[in-house]
Amino acid sequence: MSKYLFIILLVGILFSQSNKKAMVKMGPFQIGGSVPTKPENQRNCISDNERQYIIDNTLDIEFMDDRDTVMFHHPVGNGGMMNGDKQYISNYVDQNASYGWILDYNCYYITYDGHWGTDIAISGFYYMDEMTTPILAPARGIVTYTHDGEFDRWKYWSNSAVSNTVILQHSGGIRTQYYHMKKNSVAVFVGDTVEIGDTLGYVGSSGFSDGPHLHFEVNTANWDLIDPWEGNCGMGNSRWLNQIPFVGDSSTYPQRVFRYINTAYPAQNEDEYIDIIAENIPSLTNINLGEDYMSMVAVRNLYANDTIKWKWYKDGLYVDEQSFIPGQTEWWYQGIPYYGTSFWWIVNNWFLGNENIGDWEEKVFINSTLVGEKSFTCDTLSNQLPVVVSQQIDVESGQAIMGEFELDDDGEPFWFNIESNPVNGGLVEIYGGRRRKFKYTAPTGFTGTDYFGVSAVDDRGASGPTSYIVFSINSILSTDESLTVTDKFVLHQNEPNPFNPITFLRYDLPEDASVNITIYDMMGRIVKTLVNGSQTAGYKSVQWNATNNRNEPVSAGLYLYTIQAGKFRQTKKMVLLK
Repeated sequence: MSKYLFIILLVGILFSQSNKKAMVKMGPFQIGGSVPTKPENQRNCISDNERQYIIDNTLDIEFMDDRDTVMFHHPVGNGGMMNGDKQYISNYVDQNASYGWILDYNCYYITYDGHWGTDIAISGFYYMDEMTTPILAPARGIVTYTHDGEFDRWKYWSNSAVSNTVILQHSGGIRTQYYHMKKNSVAVFVGDTVEIGDTLGYVGSSGFSDGPHLHFEVNTANWDLIDPWEGNCGMGNSRWLNQIPFVGDSSTYPQRVFRYINTAYPAQNEDEYIDIIAENIPSLTNINLGEDYMSMVAVRNLYANDTIKWKWYKDGLYVDEQSFIPGQTEWWYQGIPYYGTSFWWIVNNWFLGNENIGDWEEKVFINSTLVGEKSFTCDTLSNQLPVVVSQQIDVESGQAIMGEFELDDDGEPFWFNIESNPVNGGLVEIYGGRRRKFKYTAPTGFTGTDYFGVSAVDDRGASGPTSYIVFSINSILSTDESLTVTDKFVLHQNEPNPFNPITFLRYDLPEDASVNITIYDMMGRIVKTLVNGSQTAGYKSVQWNATNNRNEPVSAGLYLYTIQAGKFRQTKKMVLLK
């Protein structure tokens, strides 16, 4: 579980200015930090009740394979468990069974008390919303348990929260568990056989979690713990086909800043700081004199005696600096030589005085090494309110389309909000990183104009006025209508694709035919029969609303759709997102 809880304890540890060459001073800073911690009053990120429920409701099977020992590939895609800035291992299995003591397989402390899994974190909810990191089957197996539909945006511990989960069983009864998945992303069903690399779902923050990550756990047939990592303090041999180095190995993962933001967003309390960091607020491009200012860095392999220093330059000339030693602050647990991942920030009001108007650079150093820099402008111009650009879009009755909001602003958009729902029966959903994408479904049987209202919040916390996205809705042919007769059979790509939850399948019939159109999952099982009967020649269209033959919603994932018209047969793929 990602343990980088953003505890915004701005205690006001003040540092005096020591560099006498500074032209102007920003004044004393408040500093803050966050290091791995454990949830209070709980020994694991899966409650005893939830774990027992899963054990009681998991399909019991005997699965045979052609190898005696199951070996694992990476359980996540997008570059694996250690992919630079975007995803990383935040915790290993705790080898020390004694309460209050921790130890990982490498005889260090990148774990927390009672932890049974390997946590692979991603760098914020923007990447969860973009679905950048699929959870993959690391070995061949059978799906024995799934649960989906739970809230997936937890930023703090909630003992009552339940995880979206998948469990696989492998050869010899070995089980693997996948917790904290994104809501409605589970892409497999109980009883499915999965192959190495098949998508099980996507990383989220459901259940007992404070940020988006995967908890990957390995168990015996009797649900006893197996640590897949081999090391001097480990439980046994490696279960990885190719075990990657320990996250604290600085020869493989050198010290670096892997997240860096600076912002003028006027956060007023702990919850707001948690929100803007977890939601990946964009770094500022403009700031006014005296505005709120925060700069945060996330560091890989920071040591107790390292110094973090911020320096500021205006129009190319040095102005000021602030520094502190994280290992000497209250957030650093004494006796810990280094942290594999830690977060550190400074907070103040930006410089006052017209002499500070100009182009600025901020540079961050660890000891004497430059690890990050930002450029922005300080001026006296009032922050421009973010205005969503109005759009007018043609759409057919019943059709679902996807689009993206455009913004007129002097900064970057942070968040989009629906201010009014479609007025004539359409449906709208906003999604994606910073909720910048939308999906609109026109009402069936209606022609005319429909619209919805949308506003934006910018990177400095300003909310803009309501703008409108307008749709001109035209009639659509039913599956029994024809225009002119086509000269060949054709199955077109569904539109939109990807989609959620409605898409349209178009097909052309050059002659009367007996037509069957069926949707299959990737295991070849029938999901939904859309058309099955005789049709006249013409251009045709049929809608699928992401349900099966029992009218139950299906999981996100890859699906096949096939047409059989006389002797003509063709298959295409489509992707359902949720």
